[in-house]
Amino acid sequence: MPEGSFITRDTNVSTNLDNNVGTKFTVDKQTKRADFEITQHITNIKLLKFIRTELGFGTVSIFEKNGFKYAKWFTSKRENIILLIYLLNGHLILEKRRHQFIEWLNTLNEVWNLNIQPKPFNCQVSLQTSWLAGFSDADAGFYTNVKKNFRGAARSQGGYYVRFITKFYITQRDEIGVLTKIKNLVGATNKISQLTNGKSNFLYNRLEITSTESTQILIQYFTEFPLKGIRKIDLLRWVRVQAYKNMFVVVSEKAAEKLARLITNLQEPTNGFTLSQEFSKEEKAIFADCPLNQKNPNYAPHKSKKKTITIKKSEN
Repeated sequence: MPEGSFITRDTNVSTNLDNNVGTKFTVDKQTKRADFEITQHITNIKLLKFIRTELGFGTVSIFEKNGFKYAKWFTSKRENIILLIYLLNGHLILEKRRHQFIEWLNTLNEVWNLNIQPKPFNCQVSLQTSWLAGFSDADAGFYTNVKKNFRGAARSQGGYYVRFITKFYITQRDEIGVLTKIKNLVGATNKISQLTNGKSNFLYNRLEITSTESTQILIQYFTEFPLKGIRKIDLLRWVRVQAYKNMFVVVSEKAAEKLARLITNLQEPTNGFTLSQEFSKEEKAIFADCPLNQKNPNYAPHKSKKKTITIKKSEN
């Protein structure tokens, strides 16, 4: 379940970290009403419907704010809130969410006369659990340069070089420890950068993974733990572009435009979702038309030793 923001409504306390998209815990001390909601952009409504089906309760609704459409899954029923407490207690990974959950739980203990004690948070990011998949469904990005027709650097004689670019990225406020753990799990060596959201001077931490070895580990992980929301299609296209990248072939601008159209039209298979790197007949025809001296170019980057890991679902 996506980890998100906390807000408590009180005449003396107001802590609002909600930025429209995320998870929100609310408690109104005067009415003793508690709410729990997960908000996503309307395009990711499928993820919220999956959560509703898996939990067996809650409502999915659509709303508009500042000209943008969103969807949210929410519940305010006491029995559902208590069930969520037991589901989340001791099982959150983001540091800020842990603090927010404890504050939420303490408030509920007070206004509802409960006596549920916070459990130690001993869980960590792992490639043997589905946490990273759920987190990626809500907060990660799978970038390719397909919208640029795989345009690379400009050629001195005109035109441009074709380059297949893939990038997995996560941007978080704080949470440097979690980002570092993910980075180490996939063997990435790049530094975690910092950027702003363009509206304030606050710096956010950003992890970007571009290396072939680390990307292959992520593909292996997401094969074992599939995404459930709209980013599933982004992931599918990202995997296919990575397959192009792995070939180290040179294609023409015209061929790159054809490949870009094929990637853009790539949709979830009707017979079940798989992260197949098998090429279609059209893709095979494009690569077959490459001149022989460009199918295995001598100037191709050296291939590092393939890094493999064992990923399996936890028995816990």
